[in-house]
Amino acid sequence: MKLTVKLGILRQINQAKGGLKISYRIGAFSKAVRISEHTLRYYEKEGLIVPHRTSSNIRYYTEDDRLWREYILHMKETGMSLQDLKRYSELLRMGDTGVEELTELLIQHRKKVEDK
Repeated sequence: MKLTVKLGILRQINQAKGGLKISYRIGAFSKAVRISEHTLRYYEKEGLIVPHRTSSNIRYYTEDDRLWREYILHMKETGMSLQDLKRYSELLRMGDTGVEELTELLIQHRKKVEDK
């Protein structure tokens, strides 16, 4: 894997797949998703966003992370608590083993939204 840094964007060229993935360093990503670097670090600390790391331990974020950030924002706007968002994130990372609890969490959240 070859890494090139340019204007805050980290481009990963995965030669095995022959594709180009564009990833963002924290400053560029914070601008792209319109939140501060401090908030991104807080989300990382809380387990809401798990950035990737280079071999030099530099954080970078992908398009999937951007979409996940949008989803987190949407769920916050519907009133989902930080605690539930953290649990939701954990359950997603668990894969199939967390599906039942994840489903129950979403059902409970829907009920709270409908009751408002």
